[in-house]
Amino acid sequence: MRIYHLFVTLLFCAVTFAQTTITGSVKDSKNEPIPGANVKVAGESAAAVTDANGKFTLKTTKKPPFTLEISSIGFATQKVQVTSASQKVDAVLQNEDTRLDEIVISASRTPERIRESPVTIERMTVKDIKRSASPTFYDGLENLKEVHMNTSSMSFKSINTRGFATVANTRFMQLVDGMDNSSPLLNFVLGNL
Repeated sequence: MRIYHLFVTLLFCAVTFAQTTITGSVKDSKNEPIPGANVKVAGESAAAVTDANGKFTLKTTKKPPFTLEISSIGFATQKVQVTSASQKVDAVLQNEDTRLDEIVISASRTPERIRESPVTIERMTVKDIKRSASPTFYDGLENLKEVHMNTSSMSFKSINTRGFATVANTRFMQLVDGMDNSSPLLNFVLGNL
């Protein structure tokens, strides 16, 4: 009989462990659904991603009121206050211009000022990227002084600068967001793939 009471007690404990389930949708300013938008409880690890129709279901152990942070690439992050567990969240995200940092190509790994550098430093700023007639910023690098591009196929380009003997240079280090962009198996930089 004691074992029976133990199982019943454990069952009630599992039932009383409440979760809040929030449902809703995410759309843009043209009332089109945004697939792949991130929906996250502020300050928590509970998160969800919208489906192809822009709908989401988020489960969290946090009880209302709490704040949801909704974000997607190309859109401004929106915060929505959830006040009840039955609340349906319908968020509309506004377009946001993508801001890129300037691209610096140099022969030195340490940051240097242009006037104090013993080697040529070329900079490609956001204005230069916008003015470029190239389809991507990576293709625009070809117009910089002493930068050479080898196009092996329609989408694969290898980049080289002055001082290296070959265009397919395996010693050339390319960092994207501070990470080495070379393939460890192929031993060359993957470019803008």
